[in-house]
Amino acid sequence: MAHDCYRGEISMVDHWVGSLLMKLEDMNLMDDTIIVYSSDHGFYFGEHGIFGKSIKDNSPKFSKEERWRGDWLRSPLYEEAIHVPLVICHPDYEPKHVSNLGSFVDLMPTILDLLGIERPTTVQGKSLAGAVKGDESFVGEQLVVTSPPLSNPGTAIKIVDSIERRVREFLPSTITTHEWSLIYSAKGEIAELYNLEKDPKQKKDVIGENPDVARRLHSDFLSVLKSCKVDPRLLKPREEITI
Repeated sequence: MAHDCYRGEISMVDHWVGSLLMKLEDMNLMDDTIIVYSSDHGFYFGEHGIFGKSIKDNSPKFSKEERWRGDWLRSPLYEEAIHVPLVICHPDYEPKHVSNLGSFVDLMPTILDLLGIERPTTVQGKSLAGAVKGDESFVGEQLVVTSPPLSNPGTAIKIVDSIERRVREFLPSTITTHEWSLIYSAKGEIAELYNLEKDPKQKKDVIGENPDVARRLHSDFLSVLKSCKVDPRLLKPREEITI
């Protein structure tokens, strides 16, 4: 039933995106339009014991009220949720498939670059225009971070809608390279490491066999946080990794 509903949503999106493209063609705008298509997140259909977008934690350390009233609990971000489509259609360049890493923060500088507009110096993302243009020297991001807004347990945040929900556990961030995926939240908390080349479905946590890889990715994660001038109160509990 859930798969059928999801297929229905895909069909609906396909219909209306097609309608939009047909309208652009009818208005003779296709040769003057850059089309960017993506999604905010994926959906779990039982992978990793999760259904939906996040975990429904049945841990006895939380009351039933805490588990179901919407409080934020630990919810690791696996590939099914964060590996989303990105399609960029530019009338001047041939279609192609690329496997470079990219992130949502890269979209704005990419679009500005394709339009020939200088991006502000405060922008943290990197342009992916080289991939669109077919530049063979383009390498893309070597590491990307996927994360809910950083917060510590006990704080109240609004990250989905206007409803304020309390953070009960550290919310994990995912640090991804072409080869590895590290799921990490804070010192003393569970950390997971997966080899995406050998285990793309992330079924075997190999952090115990690869502690140096986990520490390196954690160090890279800290570098990203520091470059973004993260509040020291949020940075401190994330300065070490427990393996």
